[in-house]
Amino acid sequence: KFWDLQENKMLTDFKSVGEEIQNLLWDASNEAILYAYGPQNVIRVFDARGPKEAGKIKMGFGLENFAQSPAAPGKLFVSSDDGHIRSVDLGSQKLMSGFDIKAHESAATSIVCNRSGHLVSNGLDGKAHVWDIKTLSKLATQETDLGNLFGSSIHPDSDHLFACGSAKGEVMIWDFTHDIKGDGK
Repeated sequence: KFWDLQENKMLTDFKSVGEEIQNLLWDASNEAILYAYGPQNVIRVFDARGPKEAGKIKMGFGLENFAQSPAAPGKLFVSSDDGHIRSVDLGSQKLMSGFDIKAHESAATSIVCNRSGHLVSNGLDGKAHVWDIKTLSKLATQETDLGNLFGSSIHPDSDHLFACGSAKGEVMIWDFTHDIKGDGK
């Protein structure tokens, strides 16, 4: 259900999608669009203005996370249980050919994007990487002794301040401002 919190009324009631929802993401350029996925590895597209799903994007792999970058409107970045990061064209609702990064040795558990065109990934290999989403180049790596890394965030006021959590119950904060090589920013 979508609610207008200012008016305290329900806007739209979507029927059950038939599976648990594991993650949600609002579209970076259209405030009415919401993406969701669950264990069936299907990204569901919801439009708050209407009562039906606006689309389904089937993934042929185990989905771990997704993110959108203001620097790349019309794309949704997805990470997978095999350590890859791929991109979905939201217009065609299909995987983009030619965009496939083998980012981690095992699951790429979380990805986030900043306004500068960087994507930061972390994974079960205990590493975090910064990627240029235009060139697919790895710009920096942070290796940790924290074990499996999960959940991540970019600071809203600092494009280069990244945080993620670990299976050991610790939080890593990484300012990658001076670690980026060849970025030109």
